[in-house]
Amino acid sequence: MAESANRKKERRKQILEAAMRIFAQKGFERATTKAIAAEAGVAEGTIFIYFPTKRDLLISCMQQKIVEPLPEIFNNESISDEEVVREFFKNRFRLLRANQGMFKLMISEGLYNPDLLKEFFERIFSPGLAEVARYFSRKMESGAFKKLDPAVVARTLVGQVIFHAWILVISNTDPDEILSEDLVNTLTVIFLDGVRA
Repeated sequence: MAESANRKKERRKQILEAAMRIFAQKGFERATTKAIAAEAGVAEGTIFIYFPTKRDLLISCMQQKIVEPLPEIFNNESISDEEVVREFFKNRFRLLRANQGMFKLMISEGLYNPDLLKEFFERIFSPGLAEVARYFSRKMESGAFKKLDPAVVARTLVGQVIFHAWILVISNTDPDEILSEDLVNTLTVIFLDGVRA
């Protein structure tokens, strides 16, 4: 039974990784479940056992990459607040380096497909922002941070990543030139301390 559950988990991951490659190469509309199945080395019907629609497959790819790592970062009580924020930026920039195609896809599809954009917001951005806001809410209650609107604080933090993702996508620059350790440190300091001397 455990073996079967593990095999299903691995198969799901295999399909998601293949789908991400195909979506990044072809875009959402031109990507086919047939091409994704071939890339994953599975029968096309197998995809629909795990994902009811192609759209659900795309959203699941992005949830896995964007949303699922957040609880591990923001619920880690063994590191300082500064390390949490730094780890958030590092994680997001590693994600950007490894998945530039995914971000190009989100930008291009979001511009021309309002229904998909709405789904991105409801199933990816909104849960991600909520996870970040919960962290800041806890820290504000404990007195570690000023009492501000946690949702605005979360959007401000995430906005830094979105801006640098946008710059990376439109500039075609080497990611290492933009997403450096210096940038992580600078953004962490600015976010936690502001720029006032």
